[in-house]
Amino acid sequence: LGLAEMSPRKRELGGMFAPSKDKYSARLSRLQPYNSEKIPILFIHGLGDSRATWLPMIDFLRQDANIRQHYQFWCFSYPTGLPYALSTAHLRSQLDKFSQRYPDHKDIVVVGHSMGGMISRLLITDSGMKIWDAVYDKPPGEMPFSEDTRQTLSDALIFEARPDISRVIYASASHRGSDKATNVLGRLGAKIIGDPIAESALTREAIEYAREIPSRPKKDHLPNSVDALDPDNMFLKLVDALPPKSGIPYHSIIGDRGKGGNLDHSKPVSSDGIVPYWSSHLDGAASEVIIPSGHWSIHHERGMEETKKILLQHLQ
Repeated sequence: LGLAEMSPRKRELGGMFAPSKDKYSARLSRLQPYNSEKIPILFIHGLGDSRATWLPMIDFLRQDANIRQHYQFWCFSYPTGLPYALSTAHLRSQLDKFSQRYPDHKDIVVVGHSMGGMISRLLITDSGMKIWDAVYDKPPGEMPFSEDTRQTLSDALIFEARPDISRVIYASASHRGSDKATNVLGRLGAKIIGDPIAESALTREAIEYAREIPSRPKKDHLPNSVDALDPDNMFLKLVDALPPKSGIPYHSIIGDRGKGGNLDHSKPVSSDGIVPYWSSHLDGAASEVIIPSGHWSIHHERGMEETKKILLQHLQ
């Protein structure tokens, strides 16, 4: 009822194609009163979606008495046109506030769909200075940035794995991007979104002082969410090279439309119609299942069953 009253579906296209107008609307919301005895499940939606996409999954999970007894449901919503590194920075800030308000909360289980899986991946990763140093030749404190630019870029490019996450479930996650981002429709979408921040000072400073990379001509805007899905995107490749924090189990639920295909880049490629297997697969997963589903594996019966199975195993 609460999600219906907030009408999140009405904001999906605005959050994707006009993120600069909605950039401060990222929100961590709980769907029931806080209970220190229950484990928070944090659902993170994907590109062009909203927290409303989780309604079928939540209704399904609530049918199980053990899940009702031991879990509480939370959602993170964000303007999906923003670069996902910035959306993750917003989420970290809100999780910090959550922990300050509820210091007794149990460790969180994260469920991320599509780009939400990419955000989830950053939550259990230590970047150190590897990403920052690939973009800028001096540490943040020595860059001639305004304070707002310094803080925004530092939060997005320098991060640590959160200590309050105990497990992650990836559903149709696009860890290594998708070739769809580079086709005609993908390029059109990226052009429509344009500069996801649309603040001249931040964009100008971030681009002006970035390292010169001959093979990568400078753009006139910051990368938006579709740019970040280009398999050749530098940030995407740098994150892929960073190992997830040890000791946090993660699981992959991957869709295949029944067409099969190769698991590597050779054609025909196994895909859910949007994200190929080679993008969703992560070495070291505690489990990986391929289900007969399109990209919205979170709405498929097998995808929901697998999520429930993992959550019940987590209780043990």
